[in-house]
Amino acid sequence: MSSPFAFDIQFSPRESAARDALDRVAEAEIGIVAGDLCLTELEDRMAKTVRPTFRASTYRLAFWLAENWWRLCWEPEADHLDWQLSHNLAAIGAGYLWPSLTFISDGEAVTLRMRSSTVAATEDIRYLVQQDLRISLDAWVNGIDRFIGAVIERMRTSGHKDTELEALWNEIQEERRDAQTARWRKLEALAGLDPGAESGAFLDSLLARQSEIGPSGLEELIAACKDATQATLSRLANIREHSASRLAMPNLEPLRQRIQEELNRQRVSSVLTETQEPPWQRAYQAADAVRDDWAFGSGAISNTQLAEALGAEQQLLLTPNAPTSSPISAGFRDKHSGQFAIAIGARAPTGRRFAVARLLGDYLATTDAECLLPATATKTARQKFQRAFAQQLLCPVEDLKAFLDTEHPTDDHIEEAAAEFDVSPLLIKTTLVNQGWLGRELLQAF
Repeated sequence: MSSPFAFDIQFSPRESAARDALDRVAEAEIGIVAGDLCLTELEDRMAKTVRPTFRASTYRLAFWLAENWWRLCWEPEADHLDWQLSHNLAAIGAGYLWPSLTFISDGEAVTLRMRSSTVAATEDIRYLVQQDLRISLDAWVNGIDRFIGAVIERMRTSGHKDTELEALWNEIQEERRDAQTARWRKLEALAGLDPGAESGAFLDSLLARQSEIGPSGLEELIAACKDATQATLSRLANIREHSASRLAMPNLEPLRQRIQEELNRQRVSSVLTETQEPPWQRAYQAADAVRDDWAFGSGAISNTQLAEALGAEQQLLLTPNAPTSSPISAGFRDKHSGQFAIAIGARAPTGRRFAVARLLGDYLATTDAECLLPATATKTARQKFQRAFAQQLLCPVEDLKAFLDTEHPTDDHIEEAAAEFDVSPLLIKTTLVNQGWLGRELLQAF
């Protein structure tokens, strides 16, 4: 589960000779804490001590958090500079030695990714903690709210009223209270845009189509496709009309209802206990329920078994339809008839099996309001659920471990396992990394 601990940014004001008037008031010893873990523990080489705090301007930290608040809450991890500048504290600069702490949201939880310093021996300060810690989004938001509020109060009591920070934070609070504005800001963030960016005008036409797509499906598409979302929707609509493959899964609704009831129970439990099960745990439980209900037993699932269970032809699982190849894999739910059709974007047979399994998991976990079910490469909680469900359905962890029968699998072992379960070697490696059998650095080769 995610850490149930509170998230706090604590500070103790210190005398300062900073040239900036706000910094003179705002300089403090700052400590960032999640439960019992102090993420900002550092070695002060000049003082020859280890301490839990670093010295910097609380005003600059609070302003950076407020300025990036919507993106920090909703934008999934991405591999480009603009994302780093709005999610990593080191981007604040201004002459202070900030920790390399990155906030990574998947829409349900925030991962606090702290990296220790890699500095020359001449540096005075060295951060010591190397840790990824997952906390609930609510816990993160509450911690940020407390900190920014405390900084604003500190500035006001020191004679600095009506600062730019206070005006910005008041504006954000008003936006959060207005459901329509908050929804817009969330979609902007998912698109990787700052609040009010002119390039976000394309969102208007997308919001008008939310009821035909589904609120969550629209978010997933925007997070994946950004300003190409409208074009992607047009291509998917054409594929749905002309070449999507309809699935006929008998007696699926009772299973779907049981899975959704369990997922709802877990959501209620998360609220009451202030914890958040990671998506993969929920996905594993759902996949195990499907294997049990469909009597797949242990071990690999053949294409014949999978096709029969889905009411589809084996050709769908193996052969791409080149003239109408889909930009992404997607499912199409008809909320009037209950029928479900799919389009597969992958071309390799193992990739197509994996995509079909992802869409099955998404169909089982989402409500009837979700008419378009996209399977994308983004790192949202919904996509994490899909990928983990597909992995556990096609290659259950315990069956994989039994097949490998070694704690030190080689590349040959991985290739053999991939062939046995009819999945990609990357899926095998990713599973072993996530289970702690292999180091994460091994995935960098792919």
